[in-house]
Amino acid sequence: MTLFHGQLKDIEKQLDYRFYRCHRSYIINKDNIAEVDFNKLIIYMKNGEICPVSVRLKKGLKN
Repeated sequence: MTLFHGQLKDIEKQLDYRFYRCHRSYIINKDNIAEVDFNKLIIYMKNGEICPVSVRLKKGLKN
């Protein structure tokens, strides 16, 4: 996990297609996803971390 000072929307503009904003507080690297549970709205990462998915942004993640 990397910490920074700033707004995610500014960082999001600089990232490529591998990254996805799945929640207002999270941007994930899609290459590191192990599993997505769309019923519970949780992303399980390869390193064991979990990340929430917002209801509005789950459709983009499915694509």
